[in-house]
Amino acid sequence: APTVTYTYCNTTNNTIINTLRLIAETQYGCTDTLTQLIVIYPEISADFTALPDTEGCHPFLVTLAELTSGADSLYWDFGDGSFIIDTVVDQIHLFINDTFNLDTIYNVELIAISQYGCPSDTIRQDILVHPKPTACFALDTTEGCTPLTVNIDLSCAAGYDSLFWDFGDGETDDGVKLSHNYDNTTDSTVCYIMQMIAQTQYGCADTIRDTICVHPEIDVKFAIVPDTVGCQAYPAQLFNLSTGADTFYWDLGDNTFIVTDQDTTINHIWTNLNVVPPDSVYNITLVGISSFGCRSDTTSDGIRVHPKPAANFTVDVDTGCSCFTVTITNLASGFDSLFWDFGDGSPPSTDTSSSLVHTYCNITDSTVNYILKLIAVTQYGCADTLTDTIKVHPEVTANFTVFDSIGCDPFAVCFFNLSLGEDSYDWDFGDGDSSIIENPCHTFTNTSDTLDSTYVVELIVSSVFGCGSDTARDTIIVHPTPTAGFTVDTNEGISPVVITITGLSTWADSVYWDFGDQTDTTTVSPAAPFTHTYTNTTGSIIDYPLCAIAQTNLGCTDTFCLPIKVHPEIDANFAIVPNDSGCHPFTIDLINLSLRADTFYWNFGDLSPIFVTTDKNTVITHTYYNSSAINDTTYCITLTAVSDSGARDTMTQCIVVHPKPLANFSVDINAGCSPLTITIFNTSTPFGSLNYFWVFSDSLLPNTTSSASFTHSYVNTSSIPISYTITLLVNNSNGCTDTLIDTITVYPEITAQFGIVPDTGCSPLDVQFFNNTIPPDLSNYNWDFGDSLFSTDTNPTHPYLNPSLFDTTYYPCLIATTAFGCKDSICDSV
Repeated sequence: APTVTYTYCNTTNNTIINTLRLIAETQYGCTDTLTQLIVIYPEISADFTALPDTEGCHPFLVTLAELTSGADSLYWDFGDGSFIIDTVVDQIHLFINDTFNLDTIYNVELIAISQYGCPSDTIRQDILVHPKPTACFALDTTEGCTPLTVNIDLSCAAGYDSLFWDFGDGETDDGVKLSHNYDNTTDSTVCYIMQMIAQTQYGCADTIRDTICVHPEIDVKFAIVPDTVGCQAYPAQLFNLSTGADTFYWDLGDNTFIVTDQDTTINHIWTNLNVVPPDSVYNITLVGISSFGCRSDTTSDGIRVHPKPAANFTVDVDTGCSCFTVTITNLASGFDSLFWDFGDGSPPSTDTSSSLVHTYCNITDSTVNYILKLIAVTQYGCADTLTDTIKVHPEVTANFTVFDSIGCDPFAVCFFNLSLGEDSYDWDFGDGDSSIIENPCHTFTNTSDTLDSTYVVELIVSSVFGCGSDTARDTIIVHPTPTAGFTVDTNEGISPVVITITGLSTWADSVYWDFGDQTDTTTVSPAAPFTHTYTNTTGSIIDYPLCAIAQTNLGCTDTFCLPIKVHPEIDANFAIVPNDSGCHPFTIDLINLSLRADTFYWNFGDLSPIFVTTDKNTVITHTYYNSSAINDTTYCITLTAVSDSGARDTMTQCIVVHPKPLANFSVDINAGCSPLTITIFNTSTPFGSLNYFWVFSDSLLPNTTSSASFTHSYVNTSSIPISYTITLLVNNSNGCTDTLIDTITVYPEITAQFGIVPDTGCSPLDVQFFNNTIPPDLSNYNWDFGDSLFSTDTNPTHPYLNPSLFDTTYYPCLIATTAFGCKDSICDSV
């Protein structure tokens, strides 16, 4: 048919493109094609919704959320004289109602327009805006003293259906309010927020607030601490407990006037100078005034002050030697009771008579001052005190002591004075010597070999206060003392030293030997020869004090000592760190553990020079080698330790150095294209007796093959060359190891592939070749179209001809080559 009618529809929001194709074909299958694109634009549908609602209170902010489809631009008419042309986006618009009692309706219109000239679409919707009321009031006052009445004028409020009140003091109300009462029960100014909410029947509301500050009521009061009653010179504190006032006027009742603030505490002393009644009474008045003009307040309280008694007395004598009697004359007045404290520990007295007596004694060795005290007290507890000092000198008593009164010649004795009341000393030691010091020391002698000597010691003491003198005596006995002595065959040697001792003590009943080396003290007859062995395990010379203590049966002793010089014994010793065997090259540390030596000679046993040091703490580091690849090598180390006194000792220890293997291998190729298979040749020595660990960087598991040769394949699926490492670790039966690392470079693999469009057709046939080689962009391309024509383009186009009467098949091929020389080829047919 010459004309074909077809209807296209588009129910989406996007433009749709359809292809109309006409194919003409002969009976032999030869064809020709014509295509035409048909563009269908979407149908326009205008729509929107109002959020949060289509009805609200002034000022009403509405979001017009567009739901239009098929449009490119929108025309908005908001119904209030404003409009906007915009793209397809939501609109936010503020709708106003300036009236107080009438609703306002806005007709919003949306016209959706397409850029393709399709018919526009229109939608309308009403927005209803209710009027907003006016919340308003006026107050006759916003500040005052409690209780405060605030009058409210509502004449300025308009357009409301109901009112709600929050007065800020915990009270609320509904309806019309013309006044409100505020009470402030605190001690400081309180400000309240009065709030009125005016509301219409549609929920439209307006709010107004004002602040009312109410000053507290003045309450004046104070406290008297500690009490309102006291004795003459009564100190009291006045604590201000008032509230609501700023300034305070105090009348303390004794012609004292003070102006203070709230936080000031009054400290004051009230007096009564009488000795006998009456009491003094003081009326205290406090007036509090507020700076806000609130009315003042006044309060009063009183303090009563009792008179104070007078304590008074005299004594006939206030100084004397122990013991003496004092007569006391009582002169006190205005009291109800008396209390006497004599100051010497005797019981107190409440005697109120005009005269009394008391005896004072002193049993110490110095003058004592006793405090005589009289306390006069009234029935109200008011008191007065008077004191006097009674000085009592000590009675003189002679006495002394010694730690020991019997001893051996020469016998040094120290005398300790225990006398009381003295101030001068006269000592007679009974051997013609004397002293006048308080605590003398004296040495008594005995020139006899067998008999004791006896001495009578006498002490006479006197008092500077004229309180007399006294005498004390004691006896000192002095025993005779023996003489200690001995000889030795030698007094110096290298440890161990054996010495022979011959005793020479006289007048001794026994001899005690102290060898000075902490061995047990031995008792032998005074002159019997014997031997003793001394050792020295330190690092220096020791002088041992050898002593003979000669003693009598009465315990008298004499001591004679000689030093025995013992040189230290040598002990050569050392440790090998970390151990005594290791792999070539084997480095060890030699730790010197020798004792009591001064110079050290090290022979390492490997033809290296002898090393000499005088520092024991020097750590010797030495490296041993084994040139064999199979057998162990043994070295013996000798340390000779020598002291400055000539003593020496030697120690030898041997070490074993194991041979180190040699890791070695070669590869037939170390660079190539993926996939790359290489042959590895193991040339480690000594071959066959080692453990082999092959680590390939493209594999997580090591290879432990011991073959002389083997293969390994590498694959590179990336677009860049990758370097892989081959690591060979070998070890022998002793754990000695060696490592060799080589690198293999693998170029990226290339896969040639292409597509043909079309691959069948009538001559002349234009064919498009699509190169899909992996990886792309890194290759050189050589095309052989199979008809003796070639190309190096990436995606060539080639025309094929068939001049014959029969179908002809061509075989195009692609050879792809990377920059690293890696190649791949593929062929197809047309």
